[in-house]
Amino acid sequence: MKKKYQGLLTIGLILLVLVATAVYALSGFWKTGDKVSIYRMKPLPNINIPETSTLREIDRLGKKLRSIAYPSGSGTAPVDLIMFGYQSIQESGSGQGFEPAAYGRQITLPVEMNYSLTFSFSSGKERFCIVNSIFCGEGDKLADGGRIIKIESGRVLIEKRGFKKWVFPDEDKKKKKAEKRVLVEGK
Repeated sequence: MKKKYQGLLTIGLILLVLVATAVYALSGFWKTGDKVSIYRMKPLPNINIPETSTLREIDRLGKKLRSIAYPSGSGTAPVDLIMFGYQSIQESGSGQGFEPAAYGRQITLPVEMNYSLTFSFSSGKERFCIVNSIFCGEGDKLADGGRIIKIESGRVLIEKRGFKKWVFPDEDKKKKKAEKRVLVEGK
C-alpha cells in the first residue's frame, strides 16, 4: 500500500468506529430497561412443636434410656473364668490389681496387633517399610503405640506393650486385588 493511501485508510477507520459508537449509544442496546424481576421464594416448611406433656415424656424416657445404655452392674455377679486362663480383677483401696491365679502365676492377655505390611526394603544400613499405609523406618513408633524393632526383606518385627510379632506382606490381599482386576477387565 502506498503512503498516500494510509492517511485516508486511518481516517476511514476512525470514522467507522465513531459511527458505530454513536449508533450503539443512541439505540439503547446497553440499557437493561425498567424491568424488575422478582422471584417467588419457596414457602418455609411447617414445623410443629410438640406439646409440653410430650416434651416431658421425652425427657423422662431419655433418663431411662441412659440407665439402660449404662447399667450400674451392682446386681450382676462376676463370672469366674480361671478355668479358661483368665484372672478376675478385684478393686482394692489403691486401685485395680490382678488376683493371682490358682496355679500361682499371672496371665496377661495378648495385645491386638493387626498390621498391614505393604512393602519392606532392607539393603545395608537402609531399611524402610510401609505399615498400615505409613512410610516407616527402624525405631519409628506407630499410631497405636507399637514400635518397629527390625526390618528385613519380606518381614518386619513390631513390638507393642512387651509383645513382639513378625509381620509379613499381605500376599492374600494382593492376590484378591489381582483376581478382582482380572474379573473386572475381563467383562
